[in-house]
Amino acid sequence: MAWHCKNTGGYAKESTEAYDNAVMAWNILSARGWSLLAFCGMWGNVQSESAYNPWRWQSDILLPVGDPRIYYQNAHAYGLCQWDSASKYIDGGIGYSGYGPNFSDRIGSQNDGTAQLNFLDDTAVSSGQYFPNPNYNYQISYANYKLMTYPAYSFEFAARAWFHNYERGTWDNNRTIACQYWYNTLSDVPPTPPTPTRNIPIWLLFKLKERNDTNTI
Repeated sequence: MAWHCKNTGGYAKESTEAYDNAVMAWNILSARGWSLLAFCGMWGNVQSESAYNPWRWQSDILLPVGDPRIYYQNAHAYGLCQWDSASKYIDGGIGYSGYGPNFSDRIGSQNDGTAQLNFLDDTAVSSGQYFPNPNYNYQISYANYKLMTYPAYSFEFAARAWFHNYERGTWDNNRTIACQYWYNTLSDVPPTPPTPTRNIPIWLLFKLKERNDTNTI
């Protein structure tokens, strides 16, 4: 299943498109060790950033390939988390499966959301984007954030911790509301691990078959 994407605008959290994208995202990050609460804290913030549209540019102003404004801050963010500058993802995400940002002069990949989330998890700490912000009472390491569970941590803590430690910017309570909404919505949706993107070598397939045949009762 491909992501729902469009040039401008977002998706209401109650929409089929937002639900499908949420399930896609939950499948990816749960396979990377994220708890449901941690995912919903992040995904609740995505509502206020891109409204669940992986192709979204800040203010719905699409830039062309190679535009120098991709490197500007505070004006032309891109993606689910609205990376600012957009170059953080557009340059940093190259090589991830599904990668393909959407530009005004080049249509993007419908699986760019997959690349974005894998990029997010791989680079959150190493890029300096995520750090326990000393200015707020929501300091938690990235590793511990990913393991948060409810009710040990509240929906507000999960949403605010992601906002203050990763997103930063202008807080709004809709982030917490969306966090709780997605927790309730996805609690009965067991994640399905994403299909591996790398081909298994032929020699390994024979090894696996040999082992399975040996273990057959």
